[in-house]
Amino acid sequence: MDWQSPGNGAKFEPYELFTVGWHVTNTGAETWSPASVEFTYLGGAKPIRDSVVRLKSAVAPGQAVVLTAEMRAPGNPALYTTHWGLRQGDAVLCRVSVSIYVK
Repeated sequence: MDWQSPGNGAKFEPYELFTVGWHVTNTGAETWSPASVEFTYLGGAKPIRDSVVRLKSAVAPGQAVVLTAEMRAPGNPALYTTHWGLRQGDAVLCRVSVSIYVK
């Protein structure tokens, strides 16, 4: 992962909607195809609106892409961490996470 926005530790109001983005590079030998690779929720806190996000286009080895997920902050004040990944069948090709504070 090259960067993410918002960064870890960002603060949100209860139930606030926000978008998280991760800039990742395909360091593997195979192209990530929208037909076979999904960006999915893997675990942790579930401040999400959708648990699967489709790639918009193929990502060849060496190319980068911004993966985004629409989220909603939980209702109770605390620190929450959610984990996502690029999945091809049962294999996870790339893992990312974000930790947020709810005020």
